Amino acid sequence: MLKFAISRLISPPTSRYIRDAKIRTISLNSTTANPHLLGFQSLSRAARNQLEAIDVRDQSIIDVSRLTPSVLSTLAGLPSKDFIVYPGFLSTEEQKILLQSSLAKLGGKRRRRRRTSETIAPKSLVHPSYAWADVFGDDTDYDFEEGHFDGVIRDYREMTVSSWPDSFPELSDILLRLYELIDPGNTPPNPGLTTPSNIQTHILHLASTGLILPHIDNVEASGSVIAGISLGDTRILRLSQGTKDSEDTSFDVLLESGSVYIQRDNVRYKWKHEIPNIACFQGQSIGGGQRMSIMLRDKYHS
Repeated sequence: MLKFAISRLISPPTSRYIRDAKIRTISLNSTTANPHLLGFQSLSRAARNQLEAIDVRDQSIIDVSRLTPSVLSTLAGLPSKDFIVYPGFLSTEEQKILLQSSLAKLGGKRRRRRRTSETIAPKSLVHPSYAWADVFGDDTDYDFEEGHFDGVIRDYREMTVSSWPDSFPELSDILLRLYELIDPGNTPPNPGLTTPSNIQTHILHLASTGLILPHIDNVEASGSVIAGISLGDTRILRLSQGTKDSEDTSFDVLLESGSVYIQRDNVRYKWKHEIPNIACFQGQSIGGGQRMSIMLRDKYHS
């Protein structure tokens, strides 16, 4: 059994990694009373640990070991809020509610269209089962799109969400906690199942063969903050930088089901991000199952 590629239904919460690692724990402004925000891992702290040769790789879900000292120094000087991961932000029950609500919003299960050129990952590399496989079902249950209009996403379903189905009484409270991560000062105290006017909500369902190629979100389509909620199979988030005159620079983030990551400002605008189908994290093969992500963005202001 893989150490990392198992969601909270099987493995202990990732919070034990936070407790054991040399990771800063703080309260952020309006979130001081929220126990879900007490522990996080930040990119700046991971970079400082790497520079100081503090080996917390077994506890960290942000792997910056490939970065050069000069890049690490730059990242170490960033505000902690520029890139943060909250492992285990959602409980198992909350994950189930969000996942079932997202599947219902996308239209449930439908027969997938047969594509002319099928690109299936080798079975030897694909994890045959994962904790949420019974909720998702098979790839063949869905009508996945082969490619996005901009060529960035493959084998996926997606939609923008202005309101959520009234299926679970707990859903509105879960959504409010997520909205407050983006823009706590402007989020209505009780938005219910309607997306607040200051936030954009987008859900993306990746097939077991699905992936997202490196890109930076349209800088005029949303604001400076992006939050990603991960549901389903564990995947790797890879962030990279590169120019014509330099080698690509990248680091990896482990996204377990129930985790939330936030990128803003420098990391939002200057680093490309991608979700590989299968990738290696600290010697372990990660990915190969269906994944649902809920993306929250603040509105763009010209």
